Amino acid sequence: MRHLQKSLLCCSALLAGLWFVQPAHAAPIGGSFSMSGGWIPIGGTGSIATATGMDFIPNPGVATGQFSITAPGGTGSFASLSAGQLGTVKDFVFSPQAAPIDDFISVGGYTMDLESTHLVLQNSSFMLLDGDLEISGNGLDDQHAVLLLASTGMGTSFSWTATAGFDGSPGTGNGNGDDNGNNGNDNGNGTVSGNPPTQVPEPMSLAMLGFGLVGYAVMRRRAAR
Repeated sequence: MRHLQKSLLCCSALLAGLWFVQPAHAAPIGGSFSMSGGWIPIGGTGSIATATGMDFIPNPGVATGQFSITAPGGTGSFASLSAGQLGTVKDFVFSPQAAPIDDFISVGGYTMDLESTHLVLQNSSFMLLDGDLEISGNGLDDQHAVLLLASTGMGTSFSWTATAGFDGSPGTGNGNGDDNGNNGNDNGNGTVSGNPPTQVPEPMSLAMLGFGLVGYAVMRRRAAR
């Protein structure tokens, strides 16, 4: 009986060791947030139809404007962003975009570099842009995300809304075709893909393994007798 108790104790220690040595895996990166603000056209004739850039308000003529996070706030990796939270956005020219813009969007500890933009639709009352972002801050390091910005209105001052976030299955590609070891890659069309973290064995599985070892030890003891 004492030998059996020792076997049980040894197996318990083995189970504990197996449980604590399992490698830790971070939660898959994902989530999004939306924002809104105002702007006036840069270039063209001062209308939305001919604009070649965006001067974000409430500070026209100043290089940096302001926006607010819209309800219900951020999700996933952006869960710390709450509705009404203010951020800054840099004025830029999109037709054509001359170069990447560092710190294009800053909000709640996140910084987002605008890598590229694409004008999807533009007419007298509506404009749609999409773009590629590199997001850092709050545990993220140069993670690739996508931006979708829409604007409506008439006259010379317009409202805009935008959504930024990760697109596709859990992954963390950096937009240049590799993943820097972050479980994902960008396949070249704005979709991030990657393999989910390795599954950690459940405690029940480890327990079954331990009881099997105990049973094996008991059978060998009886066979020896």
